[in-house]
Amino acid sequence: NTHITYSDVSSAYGHYLDTLNAPPMAMNALRQKSAINLTNDIYQLSAPVGFELRVMGNERLQLNVGASIQPGYLLNTNVYYLTSDYTNYIKGPSQFRRWNFTGAVEAFLSYKLHNGLRLQVGPEFRYQLLSSFYSSYPIQENLKGYGLKIGIVKAIP
Repeated sequence: NTHITYSDVSSAYGHYLDTLNAPPMAMNALRQKSAINLTNDIYQLSAPVGFELRVMGNERLQLNVGASIQPGYLLNTNVYYLTSDYTNYIKGPSQFRRWNFTGAVEAFLSYKLHNGLRLQVGPEFRYQLLSSFYSSYPIQENLKGYGLKIGIVKAIP
């Protein structure tokens, strides 16, 4: 859920820039300076292609670095997005880019258990290479994420 307050869609000086059509619920709530909840559901299919490199260690304990590129396809775009004047939210898929690419870099410790499984943990940085929106939409965003990646890996013979 996205929690929206009046300050999220007004300028730093407290005034509106322009007005576009938006669902009446969203417009009324924003004018009344009250909070509303909007639910965004995004489902994406992606396939990472990348590499890992062992920096140091042995078969049991290793320090690795890795990088990947992940082409992704948006399966649905049931979301609200800001109008071009930053004052309202509109629901619709028309401005969302269906295909995108995300790059990732990571470093992680890998520990091999007796049963052949490997435990992995380490930081990861991800960056969306293209904006979520088509270039015709005035707001451009490239999502980035920092996180701790935890994994259990089983090698396929």
